[in-house]
Amino acid sequence: MRLIDLDQKIIVPIRDDMAETVYEVQMTVGEFFDEFLEGNTLEIVDAIPVKWLRNVHKNSILTREDMEFRDWLIERWHDDQEAR
Repeated sequence: MRLIDLDQKIIVPIRDDMAETVYEVQMTVGEFFDEFLEGNTLEIVDAIPVKWLRNVHKNSILTREDMEFRDWLIERWHDDQEAR
């Protein structure tokens, strides 16, 4: 499974066939899905970003065991992703 941040900003090229021009619009991934994939029901799941997990020690007091477990968990997740 791969997840996408629906709040991530993207640039979408829009083709105007009548004026024979292409222009760009900035929108979120969620807005893109709402605008261009109307009627498709996408599964939305909550996820903890790996980047957040790596940086959690900056805002919290973690024991050495906590950090080792976090690193082990991220490593297992990466191994599982590569196996797919």
